[in-house]
Amino acid sequence: AATAAAAEDDVLLLVAFSPHGEFGSRGGVVRVEAASGRVLSATPFEWPEEVAGVNPANLSPQYFTQHDGDGGVRVWLSFYEAAGFTAAVTARGDGGASVTAAFKAANASTFIGFNNVAAPPPPRPTATLVGLAASTRTGYFGFGALPTQAPHSYQERAAYRFKGAMLNTALLDTQRERYYQQVSYDERDEPVCPGPNTCMAKVDAASGELLDTAVTNHYTAYKLVSDGGSRVHMFAVLAADTAAATVLDGGAHGGGGGGGRR
Repeated sequence: AATAAAAEDDVLLLVAFSPHGEFGSRGGVVRVEAASGRVLSATPFEWPEEVAGVNPANLSPQYFTQHDGDGGVRVWLSFYEAAGFTAAVTARGDGGASVTAAFKAANASTFIGFNNVAAPPPPRPTATLVGLAASTRTGYFGFGALPTQAPHSYQERAAYRFKGAMLNTALLDTQRERYYQQVSYDERDEPVCPGPNTCMAKVDAASGELLDTAVTNHYTAYKLVSDGGSRVHMFAVLAADTAAATVLDGGAHGGGGGGGRR
């Protein structure tokens, strides 16, 4: 399930449920009043056949949320368990909801789905989804792109030697063409974050070139937000407390981070 703030006082929940036990599945968008938790509306929708056949209620897709400026929200879903199937669910400002895109990569035998997925802000009907995806050739993560228009052929723009990556936390900064994601199990010749140690990777979103990695050993990123300028703010968990850290364009600072870079 994914959550997305729809308005100042409301939260939208995207859910999957099985009305008939393990067989069959439906989706729904539930609008909740944030202050009280009161359910304001619930709109069901049907999943595409390719996804419904494997019961989305039992799946854990990676997701990316977009706001259209008119009170509507689009959530892109990348299903690992459904051989890289991708779908977009749109919740409109008037309360309606539907699946507005559904497709499988043309080269599904080599693309099994994104670990993190991001896209430029709407309206961009021919937008390309980007993010980290596991390579079936190397076993490492690479940065690639998947067009939302046919023939939906995934292209790996760069291959890395990271075997770990945080789920659903990446940031695509469209103004500067930068992509940020926390990674681990660095197996490069000069690793910055070997084993379970973590670092923040900064990627050129156009070419996939790995521009920088900054050590983030002491915290786990759960949300990255650009301030529209030179800084990317990271909201993280530090030990048992919630902490805020800032990843600058040239390194990591605050929240116990900083140190090694490559």
